[in-house]
Amino acid sequence: MKKFSIILMQLCFMTGICFSQKMIIDSSVFDKWDHIKFWRISNNGRYVTFAHGVGSGGGSCNWEVASLFTAGNPDKAAIALFTGDSSIARLDFSYNSAYVFAQLEKRIGIYNINTHVTDFIQNAKLVDQFAYNGQAAIAFYKNDSFCIRSVDNLKDSVWKGVRKHWINRQQSAIVLETAADLLWLDLKTASVKKMGITGKVNLACFDSTGNKLAYISETAGNNHLFYYNAPTGKADSINLLSLLGSDFTLTNKDVAFNADGTCIFFTVFVKDSIHGAAAQSTGLALWSYKAEDISTERERVHRELRRNKKSYLHAVINLSNEKAYCLGSTDDVTWTGAEGLPRRDYLLYSETAFDVDYWWHPDFYQSLYIVSVKTGERKCLVNHSRSKLSAVSLSPGQKFVTWFDAKTHEFSTYEIATGIRRTGNWSIPVPIYENAGEIMGRDIPYGILKWAEADSALYVYDKYDIWQADPMQVKKPVNVTHGYGRRNKIIFRFAYNEKSCLIKLTPEQLLVGLHEQNLDNGFYKLSKRANEDPQICAGGPFVYYFPQLFSGNGAIFPGGMVPEKAADTAVYLLNRSNEHEASNLFITGDFKQVLQVSHINPEKDYNWYTTALVKFQLPNGSRSQGILYKPENLDTSKKYPLIFDYYEKRSPELHKYIGPEWSGSRINIPAYVSDGYLVFVPDMQYTVGNPGEGVLNTVTAAVHELSHLSYVDISRLGLQGHSFGGFETNYLITHSTLFAAACEASGQSDFVSGYNSMYQRGTGADILSRQDQYERKQSNIGASMWERPALYIKNSPVFMADKISTPLLILHNREDMSVPFAQAVELFYSMRRNNKKVWMLEYEGEGHGVGKIENRRDYTIRMKQFFDHYLKKLPPPRWMTAGAEQLDRLNDFRLDSSGIIP
Repeated sequence: MKKFSIILMQLCFMTGICFSQKMIIDSSVFDKWDHIKFWRISNNGRYVTFAHGVGSGGGSCNWEVASLFTAGNPDKAAIALFTGDSSIARLDFSYNSAYVFAQLEKRIGIYNINTHVTDFIQNAKLVDQFAYNGQAAIAFYKNDSFCIRSVDNLKDSVWKGVRKHWINRQQSAIVLETAADLLWLDLKTASVKKMGITGKVNLACFDSTGNKLAYISETAGNNHLFYYNAPTGKADSINLLSLLGSDFTLTNKDVAFNADGTCIFFTVFVKDSIHGAAAQSTGLALWSYKAEDISTERERVHRELRRNKKSYLHAVINLSNEKAYCLGSTDDVTWTGAEGLPRRDYLLYSETAFDVDYWWHPDFYQSLYIVSVKTGERKCLVNHSRSKLSAVSLSPGQKFVTWFDAKTHEFSTYEIATGIRRTGNWSIPVPIYENAGEIMGRDIPYGILKWAEADSALYVYDKYDIWQADPMQVKKPVNVTHGYGRRNKIIFRFAYNEKSCLIKLTPEQLLVGLHEQNLDNGFYKLSKRANEDPQICAGGPFVYYFPQLFSGNGAIFPGGMVPEKAADTAVYLLNRSNEHEASNLFITGDFKQVLQVSHINPEKDYNWYTTALVKFQLPNGSRSQGILYKPENLDTSKKYPLIFDYYEKRSPELHKYIGPEWSGSRINIPAYVSDGYLVFVPDMQYTVGNPGEGVLNTVTAAVHELSHLSYVDISRLGLQGHSFGGFETNYLITHSTLFAAACEASGQSDFVSGYNSMYQRGTGADILSRQDQYERKQSNIGASMWERPALYIKNSPVFMADKISTPLLILHNREDMSVPFAQAVELFYSMRRNNKKVWMLEYEGEGHGVGKIENRRDYTIRMKQFFDHYLKKLPPPRWMTAGAEQLDRLNDFRLDSSGIIP
């Protein structure tokens, strides 16, 4: 049960509390670490509500709500709300910024900001807030009833027996489903209309105006499509049988309107008669070298799911002419529009053959099509391309289709009205894609394209700057940031959610920047004056926000929170943190002056960590860097054990706040550092054909650099990595004797057996060959096993298990869909056969890591005991010293003081 604190307060200066004695972070802290959980900014920008609390502890609740325009008023310093409630699931303001609503554990809380009166609705579940008949109101479920309460007069409207509800985006109408009927509730007038259609509604969707509803209702096991127009009060059943024919069956997978409400999307299933009679099942799993989709006997169920999935088609009915069209397979669609927004007038489909084997198969191709929703017309944009196409999208004004060719490294722009295709990167003089070099198959654009209004221009990222380009390729490209990013090594991006593709560029456009060298993060604005560089606003050694863009070279960006704007005014809610300060909320109007709202700093009570960016040189002369985590109370006259933790490149996380928590794969850095460890996270440098060698060169070069620090104990070095980091651990201990202990989670050990194994992208997903993983992706050999067999053996730690001198703890689970469990078994048995020290943890029902809290606790404790024994010389736990006849000790966490050496 979570414990929260909620306070209503004025935005005033609050001083922190200094603690002279710092505690050590241990596992008792993980479930009690204070953090911000929910937050909202009111529509008028004057209030912020948020909850903060500890993991699964219990106790009272304090919310803190800040008033923007009464700062410094001593009469309203803090008002405690909803005391006695021990959990919270939701926070919200009323549309008029007069109330705070909270979903508590067993009731709803309503706080009147003006009168400070608190009301509760017992045994109720909050649905939403809106204006109802001109008053602030909330909707909620209570028992089997759907209720709307006008919070000004506390009057309830109640509908019994409601099974489902749908609210339009405008919050002007709600549709309620009862056993007998559908009801249209007009929230502006509080009037109710019966829609007159019975049956069980499975899916429903409003149009963009909120006045029409399309829904799929089921009666007697059959689905039916209906259309309701609220202004006319007319409901129609659409006879798809007469429009499409008897070979198609309506499913309950999808229903949606296009932007102007003239078309309704749905999904149909093609009956077996379309495909012809199927052979009777004999229990046979047939494998053929000609087959595109290969599967095993064990995965027959998944193969059948994939076969059936090909039979689902997108379809649409045009309400203006009452014609219906099948558009294409749901398996082949590559673009339908932004999630949660009305569908567009076109869909984009990509048809492929041998897609999984695209990099080598002679019959691979990819074709790209555009399909008109209103007419069903299908045009081919790219026919049987031998290149892999990505970043396929439709411009917001529906004038252009764009895509990126991975082989030529060029974008193409297709003008829908004229059918003209223009290829090239708009004469931008610097690369707008990342040529990773280190890892094959990762040449990708720096970011998705953004568009100006009316599709008049598009915006493109290079590594550092932002460009404005002409989709017609007539005007020259303009560097919006004037090259300031490249000159100063600052990566600029738009300060908006990356899913949004429309940018209304203003004279003081807000940007986010990340300094490549010192990793400072902050907000910038374009200058009002032409040809003037972007101006820094709020920024520094913090994490405000930077989009989690995938980087071809493996760099992992810090993330953060997109600025949240108040609906009715230019006031923004920000989130800021760094390695010294927990995540807290701030308010700003201009992004220059920021006012702190929350003051959550649990790390102040503990021996926390500091960070330093350490640069070092590799044997080939190239440079790399990494983050050194040190205890706050570091004594440079002492020697400390050091653990390497790694996954590709993580130095952009220099200022990221890491909270204590139970480990699911990697070590928890704050807990280890607080207890007297150093942790170093290097940026790995890779080489095509020799991934292990690049890892070894990086880590040994880092060891050499760190050995110059007087407080690093080179005799007590540890390793820990997960997934590909697990492979890196396995490779290091077979090629170096520098390390006193190592823990690997879900890592590879045998490139030879792994090459021809299979993996699954997720539950119910396709079963795929892993060959591309080894030839082109992280494993990065760059050739097939028959072309370069020696490289596969060289990069397989299992073949050098006899050279291992480092004790190893393995975490790997049978249900790992990313790295086969057999990889861990091979290494374990190889080390056991060579009388090497190895233990393996396998948790039932877990996959690529540990998720269940009881298993995370177990793994965290065992991993810490393992490292404490080998790196701190503490007695081993009894589970490490237990023999075959002492299986009862395997779950014994007590330390073994008998002197037995594990």
